[in-house]
Amino acid sequence: MHRRTRTCLRPGDKIEMFCISLIFLYNLGRRSGNMESKWKVIKTKSDAEPWWFFENWERDIVEEWSFDNDVEAIEKYKEQIHHHRSHYPNMKAKHIHSIAFWNPEEIEFCEACDDDLQLFIGLILFKDGKPAEHLPSNELTEDLRDYITNR
Repeated sequence: MHRRTRTCLRPGDKIEMFCISLIFLYNLGRRSGNMESKWKVIKTKSDAEPWWFFENWERDIVEEWSFDNDVEAIEKYKEQIHHHRSHYPNMKAKHIHSIAFWNPEEIEFCEACDDDLQLFIGLILFKDGKPAEHLPSNELTEDLRDYITNR
């Protein structure tokens, strides 16, 4: 069993952190508005699922890939999904842009909450600095949704 000690948020901090996350995503999207479409696949390791974007979530990034087009980014995203499915017994997706993988035995100790926390490997598909809610075509969206849901 893997165990790490880490300081975490107090339960009352979650609403504040959620608001900060929304502001961060809004500002990130505004800054990238003048650029061509840029795609990223980001891998995180954290005690929070990848769709929460708590303050300083960027510190949890363990790998990052950048692409100029959707085809290459989606292929990398699928490749990473396939890889992590074979290494982790549990998976949960949030829309098509965020997926969490975990092993129940991989936990870390939280001093602030005096409890063990589950560790998650997260994959996030970004377009122009924001989670990719919509892909360029409905066909691509449905293909990716099918890939995620059909183990």
